[in-house]
Amino acid sequence: MTFRNKLRFYLNGTSVKIDNPDPDITLLNYVRSIGLTGTKLGCGEGGCGACTIMISSYDQILNKISHILANACLTPFDGKHIITIEGIRNAKNPHPVQECLTLLHGSQCGFCTPGVVMSLYSLLRNNPNPSEEEAEECFDGNLCRCTSYRPILDAAKMFANNTCVETNGQHEPQENVGCGKANCCKLNNVDTTFSHNFSQIQFKKYDATQELIFPPSLMKYTPEPLHFHSSNSKWFRPVTLDQLLSLKAEYLNATLVSGNTRIGIETKFENIKHDVQIYVGDISEFKSWAFKEDGLSLGANMTISNVQTVLKEACNYYKPHQIQIFEALLENLKRFATNQIRNTSTLAGNIIANSSTSDLIPLLLSSKSIFSLTSLQSTLKKSRPIPSVSFWTGYNQDCREISEILENIFIPCSNHGQYVRAYKQSKKHYGSRAIVNAGLSVVLRHNSHVQEACFVFGGMSRAIVRAPNAENFIVGKRWGDENVLEQLIEILYEEFQLSFSVTGGMATYHKTLVIGFINKFWYDVTKSANIATLSPDIENSIGEIKRSISKGSQTIGRPDKDNKIVGKPISYASAMKQTTGQAIYLDDIPKIEGELYGAFVTSQKAHAKILNIDPSQALNVPGVKGFFSAKDVPGKNSWGFIIPDEEVFASKEVFYIGKFNL
Repeated sequence: MTFRNKLRFYLNGTSVKIDNPDPDITLLNYVRSIGLTGTKLGCGEGGCGACTIMISSYDQILNKISHILANACLTPFDGKHIITIEGIRNAKNPHPVQECLTLLHGSQCGFCTPGVVMSLYSLLRNNPNPSEEEAEECFDGNLCRCTSYRPILDAAKMFANNTCVETNGQHEPQENVGCGKANCCKLNNVDTTFSHNFSQIQFKKYDATQELIFPPSLMKYTPEPLHFHSSNSKWFRPVTLDQLLSLKAEYLNATLVSGNTRIGIETKFENIKHDVQIYVGDISEFKSWAFKEDGLSLGANMTISNVQTVLKEACNYYKPHQIQIFEALLENLKRFATNQIRNTSTLAGNIIANSSTSDLIPLLLSSKSIFSLTSLQSTLKKSRPIPSVSFWTGYNQDCREISEILENIFIPCSNHGQYVRAYKQSKKHYGSRAIVNAGLSVVLRHNSHVQEACFVFGGMSRAIVRAPNAENFIVGKRWGDENVLEQLIEILYEEFQLSFSVTGGMATYHKTLVIGFINKFWYDVTKSANIATLSPDIENSIGEIKRSISKGSQTIGRPDKDNKIVGKPISYASAMKQTTGQAIYLDDIPKIEGELYGAFVTSQKAHAKILNIDPSQALNVPGVKGFFSAKDVPGKNSWGFIIPDEEVFASKEVFYIGKFNL
């Protein structure tokens, strides 16, 4: 097998080639190292969206260009077109997205703003006429701490096809209720507030034909095997299943990588070393899917976003009684991580990670999905099917042999009388790990008696667990009988004996959520199967509570004098630089010749006296140039927000772990 050792891609329309790049260098590291500092490093683990970029690629099978959001701190990118905030436009000639966010006050500190811009920009590249719902949902992977989201959503909805933004930033005329003060001017039919919160100008109209074109040469790009290496790691990219199996046979302990949404975090934050990594994201066999007579076949390396697309098609392809599992999966995947993560993370990655709060595993278990494992044995390819119920053998353990690879997932169609639901409770609706989740399935006979049941829960143990006592009890019982429900709840409550060390704590709350899910499932199936008529209160409780489109308004009083700038609703001077990625923060300043880096040495004791400080061993380490402690402070060695009563460097005594004691 011949490997190429040159990384090829396009960056903001310009071809880039890098010989044997360090496998541990991220796209974010690279773009910032060449001066494109608009893309920010926030969390470094795909959670905040500050490093959001757009990746464009060409599908030669579908003859289609795709644009996806991704996190530059994680994603691989050979053969792709990368667009960063600098690749859109600049402050002198801003893109409509950048202009709207600037004039409608969509930035404050501006650190997260480039990621916000890229999320909205990517939405428009895929859909130039989004709905208000789509405009709001495109930000589910962007965290903003100081601006708050109202002005950001105001700007986004300027591009929606079903909205009308008033000049005062409101999306619908609001009642003239005033500011709440007893002497409010509006209560006396006198309005001294501004009639608009941005200049009376004509916003630029979005024109998709003016966007940066996809590089024609990438339309002819054919992935080739790659091999990069550094002094302590190797990185391979096979492009066929046979190549992958050969590499896996040679490097049995190699780590398979695709979206890098887990491995990247392990490497950076958990100090886990992966000496050999094999990237499987360009193997076509892993990304294929098919509608079969009895179910849906999915390539293990399909991204979650692509799985969502296929599931929607499956719901239209199969008969209504066959799509219970597909509908439940679709509902659950809406809340799976964020746009950026769904675009890059894969089925196989989620299955192999075996998280106790996985949003997929409970449904794969309750649906009796089947996994196909493949390996190379004596030059022959060998495959074997494994029922999902037999795949996981414990916490972070599964039944794969060391040479086996997860190739395919088969999800069966639901049967007549089968009802499947998924539930999840998390701290926030989007981008939040489940506290407890569930995949619940029941098969009813014609007389409403239970023929089969499967109750799977996440968050109740170190691994995903079933409730066998509850499952055995309910079989043969009549669904809809309130006495049966009461007994089922009692059995479930006794089945999960949780300690205080349960993941996330709150053991009683975890058990309460399980009971709540079963209650909701019971009445949902009762209604769907027409077993009984529910009371209005119960019927309302089983439906999903959907948040309406957000609305916001702002009342801004006029300053005492019209020529005063203070109090006027105008964009501040650096806003356009922030939305175009041209604002320079401390970490964006280029290194200068001879620049050194400092590292604090902190106390490891909560409360202790300093007996002696001896830096001699540290000063002997190659590269260490100096050492500073309290005795080196030229002025006062104290600071404080109001009263400077705390030492900068501890001189005689420390009062907490982490104090600068040198």
